[in-house]
Amino acid sequence: MFSQNHDQIGNRMLGERPGQLVSDAMQRLMAGAVLTSSYLPMLFMGEEWSEQHPFLYFVSHSDPDLIEAVRQGRQREFAAFQTAVPAPDPQSEATFQQSKLQWSLLGEPHHQGMFRYYQALIKLRKTSVLRFPNRKNVYVTFSDDTQTLVLQRWHEHRRVACLMNFSRVAQPVCLPDSDQPWTRRFDSADPIWGGPAAGPDQSPGDVEVLVQPESLLLYTNHADDL
Repeated sequence: MFSQNHDQIGNRMLGERPGQLVSDAMQRLMAGAVLTSSYLPMLFMGEEWSEQHPFLYFVSHSDPDLIEAVRQGRQREFAAFQTAVPAPDPQSEATFQQSKLQWSLLGEPHHQGMFRYYQALIKLRKTSVLRFPNRKNVYVTFSDDTQTLVLQRWHEHRRVACLMNFSRVAQPVCLPDSDQPWTRRFDSADPIWGGPAAGPDQSPGDVEVLVQPESLLLYTNHADDL
């Protein structure tokens, strides 16, 4: 399970990462959708600190004919794109250098914050119901109109409800019915992550909760999940 990989990024003409294409809030939501799933998560190098360098298509061939064939193939592939910018030369060392990770970004507050966010999500996955990767214990509902999705996962009597809002405006989303009150365990819109506001700490089942734009709210029904 992943939100980005080397094929999706490297095969774009300019190799843009989500860090160049979508908001910080959407990056946090994407990470949350991956790390709360019942499948094995795969992270693409650098996404955990919102790497800004592109990941371009590059090669290091020695056969001149093959080099030229690859160059021409890349140009043909993007010939129909409405842009005056040519596809970067895949054999050029500069193309490779532009694609290298900037480890120094980890020393900057903004990127440190994203890195800590990923760490918190991974800890959540390891210490809650999410650590049981049973794809049969999953139930999903969604709304095309509001661009929201509710993921439910469970193990024995423990349950998780993950409310996701992919739209750019706050949306009311109904928490699933539950015998036990829902307790908020994670919120990508919490101000500690740079978000606008945190959701309610506790809520009964079958009530609406306001989910902030491009964000994820996770509730559990068991106090010792974390």
